[in-house]
Amino acid sequence: MIYTLTNPLTVGDLTSPILIDKLELASVSLNFEPFYSDKGTAMFSIVLVHRASGYKIKIVYSDATALSIWTNLNTAGSVVTKSVFTKLTADGKLPAGTLA
Repeated sequence: MIYTLTNPLTVGDLTSPILIDKLELASVSLNFEPFYSDKGTAMFSIVLVHRASGYKIKIVYSDATALSIWTNLNTAGSVVTKSVFTKLTADGKLPAGTLA
């Protein structure tokens, strides 16, 4: 999916300006290890890319909202977790097992 900015932004410097008008989600990373979740937080990293220029925007959340994002993603019958383990077992990356 492409996110089109209502008001494009200019980034870069005076000699090499880049007009950012559209962004694509390039990567997402969630870390909810006990080191974070025991404190009520998580690490949520996002990279957005402007494909025409290659310009990347990196955003990191390391607070309670990051844990909330994971909780919201994974609530509907653990859809995310089930999808990950289904893929891993189907591809032979993990032996057969059950989720609880």
